[in-house]
Amino acid sequence: MSNLAELDKNLLTPDNFLNLLKDCLTTYDIFRLLKSICKVYGYHSFMAMRLPNDSDATLDDLVIVTNWNPEMIRAYDAMGFLAGSPVIAKLKESTLPFDWEIEKISANRPDGKDQPAVELFRDFNFNSGSYFPTTDHRGNRGAIGLSSDQPKVNQDDFAELSFLTTHFYERLVQIELGQETRKEILTSREIECLEWAAAGKTSGETAVILGISENTVNHYMTNSSTKLDTVNKAHTVAKALRLGLLGS
Repeated sequence: MSNLAELDKNLLTPDNFLNLLKDCLTTYDIFRLLKSICKVYGYHSFMAMRLPNDSDATLDDLVIVTNWNPEMIRAYDAMGFLAGSPVIAKLKESTLPFDWEIEKISANRPDGKDQPAVELFRDFNFNSGSYFPTTDHRGNRGAIGLSSDQPKVNQDDFAELSFLTTHFYERLVQIELGQETRKEILTSREIECLEWAAAGKTSGETAVILGISENTVNHYMTNSSTKLDTVNKAHTVAKALRLGLLGS
């Protein structure tokens, strides 16, 4: 797709974003375009996610694409914030987009983890933001969240984002479905490395377990990431699990 770094920020109108979206062929293309959305509308982070079902215990299980710091996601899941998330509750009860401020939305969490949640989000400058509920063509619900350290955007920008995020989520789903039908099969070694990564092992620990070098483990992980079109180790493991490639 076009080099976003070369595009004039003033030319990135909603119509131009949609034109660029049509050229997106991979999840990483969407990743780059969502980063540009953040810059244009005054956010610093994004997350496209599906809404959890009863078997989902962590935020990492839900992420389709994000630029959140992996350490933040790990801390979020380690503290067990998902089950009592007021954001998830609000997304489930309404299809209307909404703004949030970390102190207000964390107040009176059902799990009593108000202050730890506020502290974690503040540590990463997640003071406010917006969530846009979405539904794909199969009827599955999801959302795109945008986070900021500034006050909320104006009404015109909010309306534009509500329109754009619907298209972005649908395109993500189309790309993922296309990858599922034409995905390359991972080799047995790539699957082994991913399975140990899913079990929480580092590349060094996996190397010792499998009797190969750490560089070789990293090579297998890179190959897996390329085949599954993912942006980091956590994303690769999550997608492999979602596609049923591990644990067979």
